[in-house]
Amino acid sequence: MKPYRASTAIPFDKAAAMVAEALAEKASRYGQRTCAALDAVIYFDPGSSHLYPAEPQGASDALAELGRQGWRSVSMLALPYGIVLTANADAPDFLQQKIGLACSEWPGPDGWFEPEGE
Repeated sequence: MKPYRASTAIPFDKAAAMVAEALAEKASRYGQRTCAALDAVIYFDPGSSHLYPAEPQGASDALAELGRQGWRSVSMLALPYGIVLTANADAPDFLQQKIGLACSEWPGPDGWFEPEGE
């Protein structure tokens, strides 16, 4: 057995910076032209940590970096939240309307991995 370690909070700005850093290599490999047609979805699971507060705040540098990388949109899934970090004018309306909102369809772990309709 591993000893218990309490989960530590990672603020939104740090999480967004980690996402921008993780996507930087891919963006440089693909180039802005290709990225402009791609939606990046990041599963954020730093282990023994959780996103808190989930409200997007103080991440202007990371969001600007994602904009420079050129992705059509960038979303982050940090259970139980889904957050659209950026979406340009070519992204679908449903993504543009959710920019900066921490959405939680299932506030508890029951149902996180269940297919819809079951």
